[in-house]
Formats: sequence, C-alpha cells, structure tokens
Amino acid sequence: MNPQLHAAAPARASVPASAGTLLFDAGFVIRTPAAMAALVAARTTESQLMQRHQSGDFGELPWGDEQANWRALRSGGALQSIYTLGSGARVRIVTLPELRTTTLDLLETA
Repeated sequence: MNPQLHAAAPARASVPASAGTLLFDAGFVIRTPAAMAALVAARTTESQLMQRHQSGDFGELPWGDEQANWRALRSGGALQSIYTLGSGARVRIVTLPELRTTTLDLLETA
C-alpha cells in the first residue's frame, strides 16, 4: 500500500471525510495558467478546491469515476475531481500518487 495514502474509504463511499481530514498527500501541485485565471475570475482559491479534493469531495464526477477514486485510495492509484466554479468554468484536479504530483487544469468548454 502506498504510504502517501492515509485512509481507506468511509463506510459509505459517497460520503466525504469530515472537514479538515485529508485522506491523501497531494504532493507537488502543478497549476496551469488557464486554471489559475479561472480561479481568480471566480474568486475561488486553490486551497478551497484542494481541501475538497483531499477530503473525498470529488465534485461532479460520474458515479463510476467516484467509485474508482475510493478504490484508488486503497490501492495507491490516480484520483481525480471536477468542480464547476461560480463563473461556470470547470476545473479538473488529478493526483498521481506514484509521481507525488497533483495537477489543476481547466477543462475545455463545448
């Protein structure tokens, strides 16, 4: 088991950890300029989204992807989250424990 991961999924996999409880280490955080500009425009901080991501609130992922995240917490696999900001922009966060990195990027709009 990956030592970077601190806990298994809660009893009900769709319930995030309590506020302040981090389930895994994000490692080195890489931010794309587009994601940072979207956060500034929406008056949202990176730390707000990272807190949600690391506590198991994976945002707007499809159910199957959310379940994959809970399995990844136990196995050391990749974790992802998607959040829609107040401006309508969508930010994706992907953590790769094996590389000890997390990337914040802006999803393209249709």
